[in-house]
Amino acid sequence: SLGSLTPDQKKSLGEIMRNGQNLLELINSVLDLAKIESGKMDLNLDAFDVVELAETVKTSLAPLIDKKQQTLTIHAQSGLPQLLADAVKVRQIFTNLIGNAIKFTPSGGEIDLFVEYHENCESLCRTHFASENIFDEVRERPAFLIRLRDTGIGIKPHEVNEIFEVFKQGDSSHTRTHSGTGLGLALTKQLVTLHSGFIVAHSEYGRGSEFKILLPQKVGNENVRSAN
Repeated sequence: SLGSLTPDQKKSLGEIMRNGQNLLELINSVLDLAKIESGKMDLNLDAFDVVELAETVKTSLAPLIDKKQQTLTIHAQSGLPQLLADAVKVRQIFTNLIGNAIKFTPSGGEIDLFVEYHENCESLCRTHFASENIFDEVRERPAFLIRLRDTGIGIKPHEVNEIFEVFKQGDSSHTRTHSGTGLGLALTKQLVTLHSGFIVAHSEYGRGSEFKILLPQKVGNENVRSAN
């Protein structure tokens, strides 16, 4: 037996494990981004319950939420149809966004996830995605609107348009105290784009952020556009 560890040894071991996990996340994110950019990441379409998927993500992140005594509430429109998309990748989108909200929301803060479905997303495009160049094919189809709102530290106005870039994070003293690869939101945007969707961020610095995702409902085995 190697015997019991001292408090300092336990602390050092914990830091090693955290650094190893961060490195693994970085490697996986880089590999995923490389696959998308090279056009080698495909979508495996399947019909699934979006809210049920969100609930599984909430359960998997419960230890982090509980540790910071935060509240994550899922608000679902009644009578939602199933989403035809890649469930694994949509789960990753939820995990990245909620994990980001947990990280940058203080202890005791609130995180809310809203899921809606619209038969025609033309009005959604005008209301929530006016800054995006959304082509007519998407405007004319049904779509899911997913909004994630938190009471976190927010994003500085000049940084909002940069947070989806590779290795970009907020530059405030608050964000520098949080570990991260700087790839989570970049990968999230690529995964959303891979579904012919769009993601935008809105924030009031010091008072929280809101991320909005438009996920068009796919029909059968239609072709999907590249994230490039």
